[in-house]
Amino acid sequence: MRYSKTMHRNRAATVVLLSLVTFACASHSQYRKVGTPLRPISVVELEKRQPIDDGSGTNTCAEQLFRGRSIEKFKTDSGEVFTIGIIELSDDGHLKDVGQRDQVFSELQKVARGGEKSTGNSPGAVVVTFVHGWHHRAKVCDENLSCYRRVIEGLVNRKDDRANKGPVFGIYIGWRGESAHKATALTFYNRKAAAHHVGALGGSDLLLQLGELQHNLDTEVRNATAGDKFVNMVTVGHSFGGALVYSAMESLSVSEYGDNKHGVGFPACPGGPKPVRHGVGDLVVLVNPAFEAARYHYFAEDLAAGQYASAQRPLLLTVASEADDAVGKAFPAGRILWLAWHPAAWGNARAQVTGLGHYAPYTTHELEYHGPAAKPDPEAFLKPDDAVIKACGLEEEVKHDLVRATCDCSYPVYAQQAGAASMGTVVTAKDGAISVRTPMNQLVTLKPVHSPEHPAYIVASAPGNLITGHNDIYNPNFTAFLVGFVNSNMRGKGMPEPPPTPVFLQCP
Repeated sequence: MRYSKTMHRNRAATVVLLSLVTFACASHSQYRKVGTPLRPISVVELEKRQPIDDGSGTNTCAEQLFRGRSIEKFKTDSGEVFTIGIIELSDDGHLKDVGQRDQVFSELQKVARGGEKSTGNSPGAVVVTFVHGWHHRAKVCDENLSCYRRVIEGLVNRKDDRANKGPVFGIYIGWRGESAHKATALTFYNRKAAAHHVGALGGSDLLLQLGELQHNLDTEVRNATAGDKFVNMVTVGHSFGGALVYSAMESLSVSEYGDNKHGVGFPACPGGPKPVRHGVGDLVVLVNPAFEAARYHYFAEDLAAGQYASAQRPLLLTVASEADDAVGKAFPAGRILWLAWHPAAWGNARAQVTGLGHYAPYTTHELEYHGPAAKPDPEAFLKPDDAVIKACGLEEEVKHDLVRATCDCSYPVYAQQAGAASMGTVVTAKDGAISVRTPMNQLVTLKPVHSPEHPAYIVASAPGNLITGHNDIYNPNFTAFLVGFVNSNMRGKGMPEPPPTPVFLQCP
């Protein structure tokens, strides 16, 4: 009798939770259409929702026009043009619109080739893919997308710091990072499950397709320009977006290498280094990723087994903030419940309940930052009588409290040209450490703690004054570090190509 009462209470609690989570359910609809791209505009024109030419001579609210397009084009103050393509995934693990993906891929090819085909004048490209996390989506004015535009602009402004001087092409991968408009804290595990599902299916496929496109474009452009131009790709995943990206990295990297032993590459021959490891594009970055450390064990085992070749570059950088309570505290609490029903995992219990980046045995580096924490502007909302509501067609969004007052990033430094221009200045980069100067003239330094030389995989802890919480990934101090790290590790003219992945390694 006691058992049945318990079951009844559990069912009742489940019903309550499901009711809360499904109340005001977030839309499954596609946010961005595939209209013809507009002429390049300044980022600030979109941020202020200014009227711009729709291509026919009629001026319309920029945000409203961007909703009908998956290709965004911007021009910096110096005249440099950069592009952002939006690709959306659905909860069932598939692309929202195959045509949307094809349009973005086609635009990337045109940018990298400098036209319809590669020639000696092709500029190459730097592709920066971002997969957002919890609470976010592909809406034009979602703050993750607003800040992403400014970081891409910062990369454009720092092009002299990298070997590849080609145009920057951003790809923003959107999915339903929020499943409810209210009681959103209760969506954590629902969205975690969705991220892993999407990542194992359409998300992984999309990233692998993008990696193949980048590889083919890189080969094509290098051949056409006699090795003068390149196509590089960096992929960044945050929160559950990190889990989604990791699924792609894992599926590409983990294989079986003789004697039924799984790993991320051939082991070293006696007395020699391991063959150079390869990943998704040039670099994958996970920021406050929301998945258990146990999933990372193949990469951790590779770090502990033998030395890396001197030509090895970082392939996977994971950064986790000590102030990330969502993954650092809430995540283990939920995983303990999972662990109770999976006794086969009890032998590795700590790694099963701890998020990657918070699991000390896998931490290889630490980020040092002694300056003040960056503070965003307070959140603002539109008033019912604001003229922009009608001008931009925001009536329904305002009714459901789904609209932000502006389309800008909440960190005002991004709107200051001086700050954007100085973002990511590398001060030192040697002996496994890199120091980067922030727009506020502070230093962020990545230092090895327990790491081999030339590591392919890095897991770094970050202090709370650098990344102040789970979603504080776009503060200018941290993004300055990322810009510097990406630029200093990006191959290009004058840098040797890594040897290809061996099809079969036979030791003498």
